[in-house]
Amino acid sequence: MKIVIVGSGRLGAGLAMALAKQGHQVTIIDEIEAKFRNIESSGLIRKMTGSIFSDEILSQAFGDPADVAIVVTGKDNVNIMIGQFIREKYRVARVIVRIFDPPVAEVYQNLGLETICPTTFAMTNILKLVG
Repeated sequence: MKIVIVGSGRLGAGLAMALAKQGHQVTIIDEIEAKFRNIESSGLIRKMTGSIFSDEILSQAFGDPADVAIVVTGKDNVNIMIGQFIREKYRVARVIVRIFDPPVAEVYQNLGLETICPTTFAMTNILKLVG
């Protein structure tokens, strides 16, 4: 599969390496080139430095149709906006967006974005451990 990841923090970098090891074609975008230091230089991952709001950068990343887009910057509003934009402009069928705020994650899940909410995930698991 062709997968584009927006955001190269710990999660984005970890996903890029894991997905590349599974044989997927991965492109990762971040504004800060230094964040790519978390990604092994194996040549399996295409790294793009530039603004995630740039039509030029996104057009290069999505020049060939992507199967999945994963948006994991550190800001909910950015993730939502970029996720919706990618889905609409580049017709990506699966857009997965990290959203920290549980009610907001639920709203956007209902609007067609696949959302991952670390807050809900952590709360659920902590409650299980406390028992």
